[in-house]
Amino acid sequence: NDVGEVLAYLAEVGIANRTLVVFTGDNGPALGHEVLGGDQGPLKCGKGTTWEGGMREPGIMWWPGVIQPDTLSYAIVNTMDIFPTALSLAGGAPPADLVLDGFDLTDLITGKSQQGPRDHVFYYSGKYLMAARLNQYKLHYYTMGSHCHDEYPDVDCRGSTKLQAHDPPLLFDLASDPKERNPMKVAQYTTVVEAIQSLVSKHNATMTFAPPQIGVDNSHDNYPCCNPSCKPRPTCCRC
Repeated sequence: NDVGEVLAYLAEVGIANRTLVVFTGDNGPALGHEVLGGDQGPLKCGKGTTWEGGMREPGIMWWPGVIQPDTLSYAIVNTMDIFPTALSLAGGAPPADLVLDGFDLTDLITGKSQQGPRDHVFYYSGKYLMAARLNQYKLHYYTMGSHCHDEYPDVDCRGSTKLQAHDPPLLFDLASDPKERNPMKVAQYTTVVEAIQSLVSKHNATMTFAPPQIGVDNSHDNYPCCNPSCKPRPTCCRC
């Protein structure tokens, strides 16, 4: 109902056809809360893990007159792509010295291209690189459980399942095995593994961690406000 109210309001004020609406999430279901925590469908595990059930999210976009109804895309997209896409659609550009991890999805969204600009994803838990994906292939260097009770059928998902290193890494073909049930024989796919390893090496060589922003300063002065000079916030932020 809430999403419907937002879409209805955009139509009411006459800006629906120039507004991109993105519906997605930040992580998979909290399986420890059972039904209330959500459902990962056929995917493995949930929130707090780097299995697909913890990282893969619904990606629904709505833009009347631009995105055609019933359009389906198999392109790899990351939530980090939303910012550069919004910036591009607004006619802006990032500063020349700012390195962005996201890609501009404008051509994919508008139908100019069926192939997205991203062919890879890095799976992190905090500062730790747990897995990497290139096209349909995913390589797990580490796995662990999280947010799940110890009676959960899949041991890999349980909160008591500690960090486990995999040498050789676990390799999955997500196109044929999105449930991550059947690891492939790494020795038979050396070209794939080497390509992912090369991608990870380049990533590690250039990766710089920014200071965490959560909890840095929760004062109301830092909240978005349509009337930046008003006082007191947030009660004055009404436009």
